[in-house]
Amino acid sequence: MIFVYQPQPSFLQRMDAVSKLVWLIIVGVFVLMAQDWFINASVFACVLATGFWLGRVRPGMLFRRLIPLWFAAIWLFFLFSIVFPGGVHTLWRLGPLRATTEGAFYGLTIALRVASLGSSSVIFASTTDPRRLVNELVEVVHLPYRFAFAFYAGLRFLPLLQTEVWTIANARAVRGQGRVASGVLDRLDLLRGVTVTVLARMIRRVQITAVAMDSRGFGAYRTRTPIDDVVRPRLGVAFVSLWGLALIAFIVLYVVLGGHGILRAPISGNH
Repeated sequence: MIFVYQPQPSFLQRMDAVSKLVWLIIVGVFVLMAQDWFINASVFACVLATGFWLGRVRPGMLFRRLIPLWFAAIWLFFLFSIVFPGGVHTLWRLGPLRATTEGAFYGLTIALRVASLGSSSVIFASTTDPRRLVNELVEVVHLPYRFAFAFYAGLRFLPLLQTEVWTIANARAVRGQGRVASGVLDRLDLLRGVTVTVLARMIRRVQITAVAMDSRGFGAYRTRTPIDDVVRPRLGVAFVSLWGLALIAFIVLYVVLGGHGILRAPISGNH
């Protein structure tokens, strides 16, 4: 996913990137462990509240970027409503197709899980400066700066790749090489021409970047002196700690003590 960072004053913007990365992981663990639609819906609501209220993320931008996931979530909902093997109570029937209430709840759980993972990823991307993320991965997580810079360079090249495609397409149209694709073969031929040109231009950019890195002594020393100071606000750490405590409470109450879905406890009173 192309980084969609939008600088604006908000609580999530002031948070350190490492805490937001931990929050993203906690959300993923939460929804992957939860087998109940109500818990997944609660997590999804909390994720949206975090993005809209604490991150000032525009709802239109979030829902627009997740359009493919919305279609996938709706498709999974209807699919599991029909093919769920443990369904007993019929919800609706259309010819040979039979949807059950149990399947609908399971499909709703999967759909909410997909929505939570996608929404939290977009919120993280839109409120996290890539440069700050890389600096904190090096200073806080102690990730080798060579790997961190490679990650940052990859994030930087993704928007450039999209811009290159638009530039090449416009240049082909100006030169009279653009035409309306009338079929699959035409579309594949146009895609092949654009792909070869984009690949050649990106290889040249990579070579220029490599020469610039060598001329600046990149990799000559084990550590590098950071330019930006790493700041970790206490409120950000407290925020992610609350999410961590909620995850621990969920594991203890639903998994260890009472069992929950496929993560049923080994020792349980219900046999």
